[in-house]
Amino acid sequence: MIPDNPHAVLSSEDIKNLMLNMQKEQEILEAARKPLLIMLTDLKNSTVYYDRLGDVAAKSVIFKHNNILFPIIETHGGSVVKTTGDGILAIFENADKGVQAAIHIQKKLADYNQGRDAETTITVRIGLHYGKTIVFENDVYGDSINTTSRIEALAEGEEILLSENVV
Repeated sequence: MIPDNPHAVLSSEDIKNLMLNMQKEQEILEAARKPLLIMLTDLKNSTVYYDRLGDVAAKSVIFKHNNILFPIIETHGGSVVKTTGDGILAIFENADKGVQAAIHIQKKLADYNQGRDAETTITVRIGLHYGKTIVFENDVYGDSINTTSRIEALAEGEEILLSENVV
């Protein structure tokens, strides 16, 4: 038990209990780690949509983006963990299916964009990384997310970049 008084001296028993609790937390989190393919997408030039089209029309483009991407991710066995404003964080237990989903997304968007003007096209960049990830309370955590974010940031519109782990 930790004393309420910040100046109190902890007993050896208190320290032992704290260390046991920390070890249990680490064991729980380690058990929650599993190898996953992480997919991050980002809608290219979304700020331009808001500037040129206004808030409502720009948000409508993002809704359309989600309506195209969500079913593709799910069809390939993935799960959308959350949206990130104008992007998606998704996970796949099977790396090959995640790669196939990314390819399918880019093909579907290329078809969607046929004949559209620049203001209504939907162009995304996609980053993929495979690594151990903590899955906890309907969210994902860990360095694999950070790695995927760095990879996605290097991609251009209509590109899919993969980490060496995915390859």
